[in-house]
Amino acid sequence: MQVVDTLASGNEYVFKIASYFDYKMVLLYKSDLFTRKKSILKISYTKGLQIDSIVRIFPDKAFLNFMFHLVDLGQPWAVIEYYPDFNGSSDKAFYYGINVVTGRDSLFSNQVISHIHSEGEQGIALVSGSLNNSDLLRIGTESLPNNKTVFPIKYPRFRAADTCLFGLPRLIQLEKDFKYITLPDDNPLQYRTIPIITQHYIAINTSSKWDKNEIEGIQNLEIFNFEDNTWHKTTFKGSYSEGRRLFGVWMASYVADEFQWGFQQKIKKYGAIPGVNYRRQQSIYGNETFDTRAKEYQLYPEGILNLYNINTQKNIEWDALENGEHQGDSEILLVQDDTVYYRINDKIYEALIINGVKLGESKLLVKDPRVPDIHWVFLVKE
Repeated sequence: MQVVDTLASGNEYVFKIASYFDYKMVLLYKSDLFTRKKSILKISYTKGLQIDSIVRIFPDKAFLNFMFHLVDLGQPWAVIEYYPDFNGSSDKAFYYGINVVTGRDSLFSNQVISHIHSEGEQGIALVSGSLNNSDLLRIGTESLPNNKTVFPIKYPRFRAADTCLFGLPRLIQLEKDFKYITLPDDNPLQYRTIPIITQHYIAINTSSKWDKNEIEGIQNLEIFNFEDNTWHKTTFKGSYSEGRRLFGVWMASYVADEFQWGFQQKIKKYGAIPGVNYRRQQSIYGNETFDTRAKEYQLYPEGILNLYNINTQKNIEWDALENGEHQGDSEILLVQDDTVYYRINDKIYEALIINGVKLGESKLLVKDPRVPDIHWVFLVKE
C-alpha cells in the first residue's frame, strides 16, 4: 500500500470517519489539540479524487460534541451538537450545521435530526451500540389521546426534554406485518434501532429471538423501498442488531452476538472470538485492537459475512476463513460494480457477485499490517 495523503497530524485528534456511498464521499471530523479549531475533511471521489478542508474556529466558551450526523436537506449537511455558552448560565443547544457541498453554515434545532441520513455501522466494533456516540437512529413509540401513534427520536437528541418525531412511511402496512410497532413500551428507555435511512431505503429492527440452549439468535428487519412504496421482512442470523451497512442496493452485515445474548456464553465456552491466534494484539498505530474493542463492547462476531440485495431480496452468505478457521475480525468494506471488497484480519479480498446470487472466486488484493485498521474503501475513477 502507498500513502497518497496524510489527513491528520500528530497534534490533531480524529473524532469520526464516515463513508457515504450515496454521495460518493468520505467525511473526517477532527480537532486541533491546542486550539478551538474544528475541521471537516471532505474526500470526494465522483470524478477523480478531491480533498477539501472546512475549518471553523470557535470561542473558548463554546462546546461542540465529538460526533457529527449527516442530514439531507436537499443537500448533505454535517450537523454537530453545539453549546454557544457552555460555561455560562445558558444551556441553549443547537446543531451547528455545515453544508458539505457549498460550505454554508447554519444553526438548527433538534428537529433537523428527522432528516438524518444513515448508511449504517461505520466499521466493525468501532462504536458501541449502547453508547451515545453511534451513527444509528433510535426511536420510541407513544400513543396520543386521539389514538394516533408517534415515534419520538430517542437518539440523537440534546436532552430528554427535546422532542423530535420520526415519520415511518406506510405505517398501516408496517403494522399489519409487525403489530407491535405501534404499541408503546412502559420502559422509557426502550427503543428500536433504525440502522438504514436514505432517500431510497429504510431498515428498522423489529423483533428478535434467542435460544439460550443453542446459544443462537436471529434478528428480524422490516425494510421499506421507496421505489415501490412497500415494506418487506427479512431475517438475519445473530443477536447483534446493528452491524449493517448499505452500499447501493446491497446491505452488508456480519453474524455476531452481544452481551448476555451470546457474547458472555460464547466467551465462557470458547475463550475468545474466532481467529484470535491470527490477530496481532498490538496496533501499529497505537489504537485499540479488535479484541480489546470487542471485549469492551461485548460483541462476538462469528466470522460469517452476509450480503442482502434489497431489490431482489436475495441473500449471499459466506465464511471468512484462514486455513479453514473462522475469523471474527472480518467485514465487508465496499460493494460496487458487482464486486464485493472485504477484509479478513490483515488482508483485503475482492470477489465478483455472479447473477446477484453467489460469489465467484476470491482474489487477494492486499496483505499489510496496516489493514486491520482499514474500515473504509472507495474506488476512484480517473
